[in-house]
Amino acid sequence: MKLIYSLLFSLCLGLGMLAPAQAITITQLQKQITQYPTVKADFVLQKTVTALNIPFEASGKMIFDRHLGLWWQQTDPFQQTIKANQNRITLAIGDQPAQSFTAAMEPQLFQLSKLVNAVFNGDIKTLEDNFTLALSQIDDSNWQLQLTPKTASLKKLARQITISGDQFIQKIEVNEPQNGKTNIYFANHVTLPLTAEQQRLFN
Repeated sequence: MKLIYSLLFSLCLGLGMLAPAQAITITQLQKQITQYPTVKADFVLQKTVTALNIPFEASGKMIFDRHLGLWWQQTDPFQQTIKANQNRITLAIGDQPAQSFTAAMEPQLFQLSKLVNAVFNGDIKTLEDNFTLALSQIDDSNWQLQLTPKTASLKKLARQITISGDQFIQKIEVNEPQNGKTNIYFANHVTLPLTAEQQRLFN
C-alpha cells in the first residue's frame, strides 16, 4: 500500500510533456500539459529508505490517457500493475488476484489520483490549492518546477518535489519527511493515440 501512495504522489507531480521556452510561465505550462491527451513512457524508479539504508530500483512502462486514467506497470524486479481512474484504483501484483479501492475505502489515495488528473487536464488551480509552485528556466532548453506541499496530508508524504525536464519530463525527485528520497526517470515518450490493445489494458 505504501508503494501505491509513493507512486501516485510522484506521478501527480508531472508526467506530462513540455516544450522548451524562454522564461516559461505557469500559463505556458498549463497549455503544454493539455496539448497531449495521451502520454506513454518508460520509467526507472529509484527509492532510498534512510532508516534502513536499503536502495530499491524498479522499472517498467506507464500510460496516461485523459479519458481512461493511468496505467502503470512495473516489470522489474517483479511485476506490479496499477490502474487508476476517477472511480477506482486497482492493484495487481504478479499472478495474485487484483485488489480494488474506492474513494470511500482510501480517501487519501484518491486525493493523489485527482492530482494526477489535475496535471494532465491542466487544472493549475487544483495544484496551487495543494502546493506552492516555483517554476524556473535553467537554460534555453531546460526548466525546473519545485512544489512545496501546503496540506497536512501531503506534508506527511514529501517535504519538497523537484521536476526537471527539457522537451519532456526527464526526472521527478521527491524528498520525503524522514530524509528518504524517490527519483523517477522517464524516457522514450510517445504521444500517439492508444492502440486497441493498449485500450484493453484499462479494462
